[in-house]
Amino acid sequence: MRIRRRWFNIALTVASPGLVCAFLFAGGALGASNHSRPPMFHAHFPGHKILFPTRVAWGQGIRNQGYVGPASMGSPLVYQGGAADGIGVTTGTPAVYVVFWGSQWGNPVDTGGFTVGTLDPSGLGLRLEQMYAGLGSDGEQWSGVMSEYCQGIPAGSTVCPSGAPHVGLPGSSGVLAGVWVDNAAPAPATATDSQIAAAAVAAAGHFQNVTGALNRNAQYIVVSPTGTHPGGFDAGANFCAWHDWNGDTSLNGGPAPSPYGDIAFTNMPYVVDAGVNCGANYVNPGSAGVLDGVTLVAGHEYAETLTDQIPVGGWVDANGNETGDKCAWVGVGGTSGAQDVTFATGTFPMQATWSNLAGGCEIIENVLPTTTAAAPASTTTTSITTTSITTKSTTTTSTTTTSTVPIPSSTTTTSQPAGSIVIVNPGAQQLSVRIPFRLTLVVSDTAPARVLVRVLGLPRGLYEWGNSGRVFGAPHVPGTYEVTVFAFDTRHNSARTLFPMIVSSHSSFRRSHTVIKHTRSAKASKYEVLSHVVAVTLPVARR
Repeated sequence: MRIRRRWFNIALTVASPGLVCAFLFAGGALGASNHSRPPMFHAHFPGHKILFPTRVAWGQGIRNQGYVGPASMGSPLVYQGGAADGIGVTTGTPAVYVVFWGSQWGNPVDTGGFTVGTLDPSGLGLRLEQMYAGLGSDGEQWSGVMSEYCQGIPAGSTVCPSGAPHVGLPGSSGVLAGVWVDNAAPAPATATDSQIAAAAVAAAGHFQNVTGALNRNAQYIVVSPTGTHPGGFDAGANFCAWHDWNGDTSLNGGPAPSPYGDIAFTNMPYVVDAGVNCGANYVNPGSAGVLDGVTLVAGHEYAETLTDQIPVGGWVDANGNETGDKCAWVGVGGTSGAQDVTFATGTFPMQATWSNLAGGCEIIENVLPTTTAAAPASTTTTSITTTSITTKSTTTTSTTTTSTVPIPSSTTTTSQPAGSIVIVNPGAQQLSVRIPFRLTLVVSDTAPARVLVRVLGLPRGLYEWGNSGRVFGAPHVPGTYEVTVFAFDTRHNSARTLFPMIVSSHSSFRRSHTVIKHTRSAKASKYEVLSHVVAVTLPVARR
């Protein structure tokens, strides 16, 4: 929404090259989100599997599990506290195993180093494998959004500290760990959910992933042959694919027993059979776009399995939408729409995924690769301690700022990235009801990362522009408000500061604002802050 106002002087200007991410702390501990407790997802939806609606179903307002309502674009994903065995997200390097299920695929054959079935009329299998093999290559940043999310934190949280086990980034050789053309018997024409889960369990045995530890960071893609209807696909079920785990008691046909631990899997129908309803030509026209839906749908389910490995113990919003659901069928191009993304193995149409830190859908997020330790047991948690760094400020409106950087006490988690964030506290702000107001917060970051700012507790009538730290509007209700500013970056550094906003019921007084000017040193690198700050106080004429 665009609001045009007559502005009431400039307050502060940014003196930072930094750019985005964030972690919430209060009193040295991880702060709760706006939710006092996680949304009761189970109370709204009887099943755990998360459906990816077709384009027609989405346009009719049908969401996962047949829920009819909004995509809740304004609400964040909320951590649910872990599900089976405490699993919330994939914490190690992701491993994807593709199973071409049924003799309808023909015999396995090598095509350019990829194993596919001889009976694949559209080439869906090759396209699928190329995408998984390309993830993590050529410095791709599509995977960066998923790395925001973590586990081992209080249920109801909406941001992650650096010490928590985060979603692992792909290895440089991709996430494709194995392919099996399971052609010993025909796949059912209309497989039940339980049969699909059993096929995933059988694949775990085939690939010798015979323990829970070996399956901790694995997901199995059960790809059904053309002309079949797994789980009711293309038979009025209004979905293109879904993911779940073998032990879900709500599966049609019941849970599928596993001697190999918890098995995360995706029901991947032959989506080309559904045409445009499951993404054909969504990004590219003509023959170039016939397989668009293959990677749009498969990428969607892969991302959601990473962030909610055992539904629904990971990250979902108040309506049960996961990171892909919130960005499904939202358009093409820009920073939030589906578009072609280039990997070492080719260019693939990919869907954007939801970023809590950006407060919207993002097609890429610049997260530098870190070494992620594979977690052999999902029940291990990491305790977190914090250290505070106090720095002096040269402005007239603040004397100190505090940058709080979480440091993991466990040696098995990722190392703490170098760098720190400093927020210049603007001090008490005097406002008046119905008088336009503007404030831009000063944030600097020494880490090579993108920085996001969140401003919470604003008086009614004031807004933050995106996650930029720019506040504007006109307050509606007089009173004293404690405003909290959070800043965070993609290297998992964070900072917090508080200041009061005092809203008067009239404007018959003189006010002043501070204008901060800065000149950046010519020797400053792209990621250093070597600003020269001069504070000038200007009186404001009586209104």
